[in-house]
Amino acid sequence: VILGDPKNEDNLISAGINNAESAIIAMDDDSETLLLTLKVQKINPPLTIVTVVKDSSMMDIMRTAGADIVIPFEEVLGRMMASASVSKQFAGMIYPTNSREFAIGVFEVKRVIKLKDLPNGVIPIAILKDGNLDPYFEKDTEVKEGEVLFVLGDPSKFKEVNKLVQ
Repeated sequence: VILGDPKNEDNLISAGINNAESAIIAMDDDSETLLLTLKVQKINPPLTIVTVVKDSSMMDIMRTAGADIVIPFEEVLGRMMASASVSKQFAGMIYPTNSREFAIGVFEVKRVIKLKDLPNGVIPIAILKDGNLDPYFEKDTEVKEGEVLFVLGDPSKFKEVNKLVQ
């Protein structure tokens, strides 16, 4: 999570983009998403980039700019609405790619865990602590009882995450 203007390269660097393994880019304007994708790709070429576009005609352009996964906003919204309609506890969405699916999972932590114990294929996004969302952590960070863990990853691994936090 970038605090400040993500188009400012200093903000990207202070957020750790140089060492990041992946980035999710979803701006209000597709042209800003495109520019940010190009900038992030230039700073850290091996980075996996996921972008969200409002205009589906921009999908090929985003891929050309370096996005590994391009998600049309209409599909995100449709999946969220479908999930919300069948579940009282909507915790995320699933987006299929050619080889796998990604989902956002939300887990209430019932016992202390370390982020390094999360299964492969699951990336921590943020921790909700005392009502504040904290996007800054390291692999040795402990998530304490009562906190909420947000992750991105393979939904087939979420049962393992659930066992870990229970």
